[in-house]
Amino acid sequence: MKLVIVESPEIAQRLADLLGKEFVVKVCAGPIWNLLPGETGVDAASGYAAQYEVRLNKELALAALKKAVKGAEVIYLATDPGLQGENAAQLIVDALPEPDRHKTLRLDLHEMTEVGIQQALASARVLNPNLVKAARAHEVMDHLTAHALYPLLVKWGLLESTSPSLNLVEGTALRLVVEREEALRVSKPHSTPRAAAQVQNGAVRFWASMSDTQDIRTADDAYQVIETLMLPETGWMVERVERHEETDQPPAPFTTSTLLDQAESALRLTPKQTNEAAKELYLAGLITYPYSRSTVISAQACQAGREMIACLFGTMNLPQLSPAASEQAVDSFEEAIRPTDPTRLPEQLETSEFSQEAVRVYSLIWLRFIGSQLNPARLAVTLLTIRPTWTGSAEPWEEARVYPHPYTFQARLRWPIEDGYLAVIPGHDNPDLLTDEIGDQVVHLPDVEQGDTLIFNQIHAVEAAPPVRFSEAGLIAELSSVGIGSPKEHLKALEALGQKGYVRTERSRLIPTMRGEDVLYLALAHFAGVFDLNLLSGMGDLVDLVAQGKADYESVLKIFYSGRLARALDAAHAAVEEVVDDEPIGTYSLMSKKESA
Repeated sequence: MKLVIVESPEIAQRLADLLGKEFVVKVCAGPIWNLLPGETGVDAASGYAAQYEVRLNKELALAALKKAVKGAEVIYLATDPGLQGENAAQLIVDALPEPDRHKTLRLDLHEMTEVGIQQALASARVLNPNLVKAARAHEVMDHLTAHALYPLLVKWGLLESTSPSLNLVEGTALRLVVEREEALRVSKPHSTPRAAAQVQNGAVRFWASMSDTQDIRTADDAYQVIETLMLPETGWMVERVERHEETDQPPAPFTTSTLLDQAESALRLTPKQTNEAAKELYLAGLITYPYSRSTVISAQACQAGREMIACLFGTMNLPQLSPAASEQAVDSFEEAIRPTDPTRLPEQLETSEFSQEAVRVYSLIWLRFIGSQLNPARLAVTLLTIRPTWTGSAEPWEEARVYPHPYTFQARLRWPIEDGYLAVIPGHDNPDLLTDEIGDQVVHLPDVEQGDTLIFNQIHAVEAAPPVRFSEAGLIAELSSVGIGSPKEHLKALEALGQKGYVRTERSRLIPTMRGEDVLYLALAHFAGVFDLNLLSGMGDLVDLVAQGKADYESVLKIFYSGRLARALDAAHAAVEEVVDDEPIGTYSLMSKKESA
C-alpha cells in the first residue's frame, strides 16, 4: 500500500480519482501543530530552534495519521508546494515512529493532472532541509512579533483577547495602507493644472500635453493659457517630427500578485474572487498551482506553448529561446501560473462545468502564457512637437500674420510594425479618453511632417492625480514587492485586517479605520525597527537565501531578534505596566517619523 497525505479534502478527492488502487489518500485536516505560546516557542539557546505543540483538538487527527501509515511501503507527503508545505511535511515526518520516517518522500503537486501527478511521483524526493529552515525562520519572526505586540494591543482595547495578534505580514500591509492615507492627507488639494489638447491629422485623433518646461505657476495662469488657445484665431502646427523604432518585450507569465492585479483591472474581480476561481481551475487540472512568486516555466511547458504558437501563428512568431525559461525561481520548486495544456483553448471551457469567474480567469492565464512565449513587438514611435499659433494683426494698421505662441505641446505615438505578443495581449488605448497622465498612444500617423497644420478638437486642464488609495490587488502587489511573506499569507493578511476592523473597503479602495491607525502607531511607537519596510525587505531576501542554502538559519534569526526585536521587548513590557491614558501613544505621524520607523 502506498499512502499519500494531503492537506485538504478537495485535493484528496482529486488524487483519489487520478491515482490507482494501490494508493490510499489521507487528509491531515489542515495544520496540526502550532509554535508554543510566547517566547517559549523559540529556543534561543539552541540556535533559535522552533518549538511546536499539537493544536487544540488535533490529537485525534494526529492519532489517525499515525495509524494510517502503518503497513505503508511508502509515504508520499503531498502538502502544498512551497516553503510552508515543506515545513508541514517535515512536522508530519517528525511525528511518525522512527521506522516509518524513512519511508517518506515529498510530492510536489504543481498540477493536478494525470500526467503531472505521474511526473511528481517519478520525481518524488526527500525533504529539503533548507526549505524547512526558511519556512521556520519566517514563522519564528512572525511568532515573536505577534507575541510582543499582543499584550499592548489588548491593553489599549485594540484587539480582542481571543483574537490572533498582528503578525509581520499584517503589520506591513497595515503600514502600507496607513502610509498611503497620510500621503493623501498632506498632498495639496489642487495642483497646478497642465493643458492637454486633442488634435487631429486627417481622420486620426490624438492627445498632446503641454511641455513641462513652461513657466506656469498657478492655476489661474494655466486657465488663462487655455482660454487663449480656444480663440478661433488659434492654429496648431507640427514644429518637429522625430521617428524611431522600439522593441516591446512580452510580459512574463503570471505570478499570484500579477494575476490578482490583472484580474482586478481587466475583469473587475476582487482578489478573493480570483483566488477562488484559480483554486477551482487548479483542482480541475486546468492550471498549475496558483500561489507562486516565480515567473519560471518548465521546459516541457515551454515546448508545449511553442508548439501551440506554431499552430496558431506560425513558427516565424517564435523567439529562439523562451524569455521565461531562462529566469531563476526563488527556489527550484516554484513555477509560474500557467495552463497545464495550452491546446485547451479558453472558448472550450463550458460555463456549465465551471463558474463564470473561472472561465474568465482561465482565458486571462492562457493569453498571458501564450503571449509570454511570442516574439517581442516592433513599434514605430513618432514624437511630435506641436506649436500653437495665433493669426491676426498686432496693430490695426498691420496686415494679419501668424504669430507662434511661446509654449509647445508634446505627443508620443506608437504603432506596431510587427505585432509579436500584441497579437495575443493587445493594448486598449482610446484616443477619446483623457486621463491625468498622457503617455504612449497607439496611433498610426505615417504621413505627418514638419509644418503640417492639425485640426483642433478640444482642450482641457489636467491636474496631476493625488496619491491613490490601494485597491486590494494593489496592496498585495506592494506586499510582494516588499518581499515579506508568501502569496497565501498576503491573501490571509488582507482578510484578517478587515475582520479585525483595521481597514475597510470603499469603492474598491482600502481605507484604514481609526482603530487600524491606532494599532499601527502603537506598533511603530514601540517596534519601529521591526516594521521598517527596508528591514523587512532585507529579511525577506535573507529567508530566500536560507531556502537556497546560501544563508544560515541561526544567523538570520539572530539578526532579527538580537538586532531589532529584543531591544524593543523590554520597553514594550514596561509599557504594558503603565497606567492607561486616554490615548495609547499620543501624537504619531508616519510622514514625520517615516525615516526613523
